[in-house]
Amino acid sequence: MSQVFDKIKEKTKEKTNGVGLSALSILISKYAVENVPIVHRFSGTLKTGTHGIIPLVVGAVGTYMDVKGADDTLSFGFARLLEGLADFYVFKKPFCYAKDGSTIECYNLDANVPVEVYVDGSKITFTEAPTTDGNGNVTITLPSEMSGGTHNIVVIAKEKAFYGVVAV
Repeated sequence: MSQVFDKIKEKTKEKTNGVGLSALSILISKYAVENVPIVHRFSGTLKTGTHGIIPLVVGAVGTYMDVKGADDTLSFGFARLLEGLADFYVFKKPFCYAKDGSTIECYNLDANVPVEVYVDGSKITFTEAPTTDGNGNVTITLPSEMSGGTHNIVVIAKEKAFYGVVAV
């Protein structure tokens, strides 16, 4: 079995470079966050810092296995992680995720304002519009649950808005 592993490791070293490994890890990360509900919720819980987690892990494992270019992917993952954290905590970019099929959590919108919500292009009507708190955060409870899969959502506050894909 170890001979098979060694052969795979050697072929990977020959055929991989940092750019390809980095690009592949970003594609995997984007797909997982947008299409795998448990990854989407994990990503949402950590806010936007998760952009670099998969490239960081791929780079670390590749570096450990001595895969050509993996150290570049490790650096790329670390940079993406820092970029995501800066977007959320420093630049205060709006961010939303589906906590479950009927709950959307949003952060960094305008403070103390009602929000408009659109799911898959349809405006959601509420008895009382959800309103952000003093930090611009809001928990939105939808009147009807979103079905499993991915959904495009738009959440609009006064001047800030979020548009993105959520996974249920």
